Amino acid sequence: MGIDLVWFLPIHPIGMTNRKGTLGSPYSIDDFRAVNPQYGTMDDFHRLVSEIHQLGMRLMIDIVFRHTSHDCTWVKDHPEWYARDEKGNPIALVPEWTDILDLKFEGNEETLWPELIDTLKFWCENGVDGFRTDVACCIPMEFWHRARRAVSEVNSRCIWLAESVWFTAIEGYRAIDGLVNTDAELYQTYDLCYDYDVYVAWRAAVQGAIPIKSYLELVRLQSVIYPKGFVKMRFVENHDQDRVAYVCRNNRFKALAWTAFNAFNKGCFLVHAGQETEQTKVSSLFEKDWVDCRQVHPLEEFTRKLIQIKKHPVIKAKGARLTLTHHSPCIVAVWEVTSAREGLIGLFNVAQESNDEQFVQISNLPAGNYENLFVDLGVNELLKDESRIISVNNNGKLRVPIVATIFHYTGILLRPQTFYTKSYNQPKISLNASWNLNATTFANEDLVGRQPVGIHINTDDSIYVADHQNGYILVWNNGSSTSTRNISGNLINPWSLFVMINGDIYVDNGHSNNRVDKWMFNTTNSEPVMTVHGSCTGLFVDNVNNTLYCSSASQHHVVKLELNNENRVPILVAGTGCPGPGHRVPPLLRLPAPSLRLLPPTPSLAPVRYTNKLVLAMHRLNRFKLRRAAQRNMKMGLFLWMPNIPANARWLQNGETVAAGNGRGNATNQLYYPYGLFVADNQTVILADNGNHRIVEWKIGDTKGQVIAGGRDEGNRLDQLKRPTDVLIDKETDSIIICDRGNQRVTRWSRAIGTTQGEILLDNIDCFGLAIDDESFLYISDAEKDEVRRYKMGDTNGTLVAGGHEKGDDLNQLNFPTYIFIASQQSVYVSDEHNHRVMKWNNGATEGIIVAGGQGQGQSPTQLSYPEGLFADTLDAIYVADYGNHRVMRWLKGATQGTVIVGGNGQGLASNQATNKSLLRVKVWIYGGGGYVGSTSDPLYNGCGIATNAIVVSKNYRLGPLGWLTLGPPASFTGNYGVLDVFMALKWVQENIASFGGNNV
Repeated sequence: MGIDLVWFLPIHPIGMTNRKGTLGSPYSIDDFRAVNPQYGTMDDFHRLVSEIHQLGMRLMIDIVFRHTSHDCTWVKDHPEWYARDEKGNPIALVPEWTDILDLKFEGNEETLWPELIDTLKFWCENGVDGFRTDVACCIPMEFWHRARRAVSEVNSRCIWLAESVWFTAIEGYRAIDGLVNTDAELYQTYDLCYDYDVYVAWRAAVQGAIPIKSYLELVRLQSVIYPKGFVKMRFVENHDQDRVAYVCRNNRFKALAWTAFNAFNKGCFLVHAGQETEQTKVSSLFEKDWVDCRQVHPLEEFTRKLIQIKKHPVIKAKGARLTLTHHSPCIVAVWEVTSAREGLIGLFNVAQESNDEQFVQISNLPAGNYENLFVDLGVNELLKDESRIISVNNNGKLRVPIVATIFHYTGILLRPQTFYTKSYNQPKISLNASWNLNATTFANEDLVGRQPVGIHINTDDSIYVADHQNGYILVWNNGSSTSTRNISGNLINPWSLFVMINGDIYVDNGHSNNRVDKWMFNTTNSEPVMTVHGSCTGLFVDNVNNTLYCSSASQHHVVKLELNNENRVPILVAGTGCPGPGHRVPPLLRLPAPSLRLLPPTPSLAPVRYTNKLVLAMHRLNRFKLRRAAQRNMKMGLFLWMPNIPANARWLQNGETVAAGNGRGNATNQLYYPYGLFVADNQTVILADNGNHRIVEWKIGDTKGQVIAGGRDEGNRLDQLKRPTDVLIDKETDSIIICDRGNQRVTRWSRAIGTTQGEILLDNIDCFGLAIDDESFLYISDAEKDEVRRYKMGDTNGTLVAGGHEKGDDLNQLNFPTYIFIASQQSVYVSDEHNHRVMKWNNGATEGIIVAGGQGQGQSPTQLSYPEGLFADTLDAIYVADYGNHRVMRWLKGATQGTVIVGGNGQGLASNQATNKSLLRVKVWIYGGGGYVGSTSDPLYNGCGIATNAIVVSKNYRLGPLGWLTLGPPASFTGNYGVLDVFMALKWVQENIASFGGNNV
């Protein structure tokens, strides 16, 4: 059928105590590393895995780490691993789950966690390619971070699917447990999450309880509240929910239309076992659910075709984008590749009530031939139109069969505004328009100054004027002679402006401030969105493509910026930068080269030489901190990369944040798991923003960073990155070199203005750390091969300089090497992370020397716990970020124990603490639930209030029977629950604020 990934429900032995039904629940597990004897043996499992792989598919199994059966041996052997009631009895936190006992993750980090992580590695070693993790949202995120990191040692391409939950379930979990992760948090570690956040709304839309338009708004909202590149598992049924044939049991064709839409939608499509048989009975996990696989079922070909279309080159193409609109009775979905002038248009008849084919009037549909991809289904009753090619003229009519139609078109460009809006907020003027020759003055020099330049008229005929002389924006509503708004604030000689449909204003502020600002509708604050060199004499925003254009008379060019790009530097689209008719391309501008040698690439911990500071990457806190040495009269060492720090130097214990510190997120003032960093001589910090798949540059004193590589969703294109772990500056080529670990490659990006993509230096390498010496040799740690190699630029083989003798703890071995530092004479220091030590390998040596740690994992002065960033000074003292112990240690040459110089005060959020937790604001968001009042069509909620850098306590303020978050029919809800919701939200905050470093008093 074209399936890529097979997912098995739990395959383990099932407990007998309180067994549910005949079979028992597969989620009541006796032994996590065994196969249920009713299914076969481990040898049978191996044969099955082999056959799945031979068929070109991958295997995912269900992992249930939240609980065990009553009969699991852990109940007796490790009673401390279980949650207990006030009387000390093990319990299930969900009372209805009587056949299981819940595990307790808090306090068992050193015992239970390794056992569970080793279980994951066990199944990877037995051929499993991925994990669907049950109730993943109710297990600490730190566990999942640690688990994924460990599993990557066995299978770096393991697939992770989280069972996430809908909003009301989050409320319920927090009421009884106090621990639940939202999808936005789960995406820190997971590749995929369930589509439950819109599932309840989908059920309501199917039943006619809410408009389809409201459901689509929630689907579109996902792209706002989740990280770029997020992937949802789209489904219309699963083992926990009713079958779609049952949900739509009174209208078979509606079930098929919704199935087709979910398959066509962005994300991964789930084909539930037996879905193609159209079973209407409600499934039970605890009894046999027979599916007759011997006969051909009517919907097999239908499902196969959906999967085939899912893999269409248009959907998989670089730059493909999806637009969703509602054009009654259909959902209209368009996948389009604008550069190739090619696309797919899907019309899904989800609201039809008859069994007749229908026409949908699509305005402005380009004339051309549209290839119907849905004609060869072998299910003739679904389609009355059997023609392969449909010609469309300018009347824009498309025929929609009973269920759905998907067309493929080439050679034309089907703009999204075809369906719902224009791409710009300006009036449409008839070609036959004529003007009154007598004008009316509504503003004079006293009001708009002597040089009013920029004027914008929107679709409502409101007039916006840029007062160039006084630095104001003035607004007149249609027909009014009095200004209704006066916008000001650090605007200097604005030339131009552009107003969006939603009321946001983009205004030129380039005369002195070299930028374009954005003023949000009905706010008094602005934010810079584009960096320019001089004034923008003209501005234009393409609303559909979300692109800002600036024409500069002084620079003789036009530039553009995609507004969803964190990098504020635009690209040239017209002009040469020189006046005149010539076509000569001007030379690229380059950033000024540092006047002194750059500091060494010391990810997670790097010294700034002249002011004796430490920059500490706190990638669980999503910020960088700078700490100053108490003694300042230090001399520079002869080796310019290595400072001479006296043995009695001390550091102030309260650091200052130099980058981010505004919670996790993808805004320009935020980071999302920062890893390696590089500090230039001018104290500019360049860091690998791992979770945002980008490289960000922070200049000293800046409150926002600048994206200089990646930041265009995760991916393997040359303009993309995937979970980069390290970065450094190559001064000779004025470029940055990036360890693009998620793509198993090392790339180089020019630092020239306008650079939009990198080049691959090395491929098929599990790179983690980078370093460069004074002879421009590149050093790379390979976490999979447990080695460090030195490369001459252009060399793809390299020379082994550390490790390379398989995984181990002997002196010639490494175990997951991460960050590296190059000292004089090309000696290499390596953070041997999983051996909890730092090794020094002299040039040409076959064995290393332990210079820090090496006494097992621990927190004593002789031990380290998962060391990461490091550097050495001229006295061979080692400075290492002791990640697991939340501290920075210094080990003098020859010392058998180190001293704590930063942190060591436990895990926390204070300025004198290191942490691996995320600093998040707690935001209580009481919203309307998407209901509708009276005859209005305006929803009561505004999803734009959600931020990924906040813990959102989402409470549904239900007004009588309204609200799409209800599980039953609307008529079953009465009363006003708003006050209760507010108290529940605040109660949760009080109970949980301490875990985020706050005060619950």
